[in-house]
Amino acid sequence: DALRRDLTINALFYNIADYSVIDYVNGMEDLQRGLIRIIGDPAVRFTEDPVRMVRAVRFAALLGFEIEESTYEAMVGLRDKIALASPARMYEEVQKLFLLGEGEKTYQLLRKTGLFGVIFPRLNEWVDIEDGGFPHTWIGKALEWVDACVQSGRKVEPHILFGLVYGQYLQQKAACYT
Repeated sequence: DALRRDLTINALFYNIADYSVIDYVNGMEDLQRGLIRIIGDPAVRFTEDPVRMVRAVRFAALLGFEIEESTYEAMVGLRDKIALASPARMYEEVQKLFLLGEGEKTYQLLRKTGLFGVIFPRLNEWVDIEDGGFPHTWIGKALEWVDACVQSGRKVEPHILFGLVYGQYLQQKAACYT
């Protein structure tokens, strides 16, 4: 079962008989080093299930870990494969990405890897265009607010999250048609 998991830190088992950790994939070492590493060949594993890329980003942001180099390189190289994931599964994953209290960090890592542009292509294009000589910062600020709410124990509903993330973009698009 450990080898079928996606990340080494998710493949640790607890032995209740002697209170020890069973580690088949060097997950403890990665945990101690603060590394997110895919189990097996990252290119193969991300091709089998592209959502693993999103999970790696989520755990890196939540835990403040770095993504191991070959895992990161495969993620960047195969980022377009995320478009093959089912919309329903991606909707669930996106909620987890942004509603667990480290959404702004997650957003920055998604942008850095290029995954944000695949998941949200039009929004990404808008973010890349400066407005009045300034970059768009609204999404990051909206996610900081969501993070503050979540970290203080307040629940943020998905429709509020998406309204905040898309708000300024939609306002600008609507202004073009009036």
